[in-house]
Amino acid sequence: MKLILLSVLSAFFLICCTKKNRETPALTFKGSNTSNEVVYALSKHFNKNSKKKIIVLGGGSEEAVQEFLNGNLYYLNCSRKLSDNEIKKAERTFDKKVKEIIIGLDAIALIVNPKLGVHDLNLTQISDILEGRTTNWKTFGGPDLKIQLYGRKSTSGTNHFIKDKFAPNGYVSGIIEKDNAKEIVKAIKQDLAGFSYVDLASISTKEHFPIEGIWAINIAIEGGSSISPFERMAVLNGNYPLSRPLYQYIVDFEDIIINDFINFELSDIGQDLMEREGFFKILPMHRALNKENGF
Repeated sequence: MKLILLSVLSAFFLICCTKKNRETPALTFKGSNTSNEVVYALSKHFNKNSKKKIIVLGGGSEEAVQEFLNGNLYYLNCSRKLSDNEIKKAERTFDKKVKEIIIGLDAIALIVNPKLGVHDLNLTQISDILEGRTTNWKTFGGPDLKIQLYGRKSTSGTNHFIKDKFAPNGYVSGIIEKDNAKEIVKAIKQDLAGFSYVDLASISTKEHFPIEGIWAINIAIEGGSSISPFERMAVLNGNYPLSRPLYQYIVDFEDIIINDFINFELSDIGQDLMEREGFFKILPMHRALNKENGF
């Protein structure tokens, strides 16, 4: 009898605690390593005038997405769009609406060592490298060197973005995985045969020029010219094929602080800061989508 009573009390306590946590979630955005630094910079500016502080953590989009879907994370930074099924699952978990916000734009750069001498690749050639059909740089007019791939871990949203775009059959074996873009940039600087992908901000100076020691591959589009990720208008109008939005997903607890923070991110000050950190401001069509979700 005592054991039964203890079990009932324990279950009641757990339900109460869960309900309390769901009603008063921590003000923590977690997820994408790509947007981690810029969201942290935004939070630092916002927190100066806020009684409650926004916390920002990285760790990778995919790991955080699973936490979000399982009900262990309320505010998600994500470098990919959640599917309709994922959003529905989160809404069932929390029994609340999930809102999607686009806070900025990003371009992914495919990078090599500038001494390699390979400056342009088309979409098919990129896919052939990543899936392992082409394994030597001499195929593209470079030196007789075996291509060494570097990439992000499977917890990275950028990993999944590139895989979906170029390697739907799976990446070739032998990729050296790194925890973040900075480690990849360092590796490519030291490896003449290296090839990888990073967010544009990782290879840009504060003045939006390319950093030394890295070449961003120009992507040749069929029937058109080769496009660099540093061509601003090509990224904004979608002609550069590796541009993407940066997303946040929130469980709609109608928290004033969270809503104020998102509105700050989307404000002129927030968008100027987004640009200073190496990303791109959202466009009118993104503002229209955000407006549908109340921002």
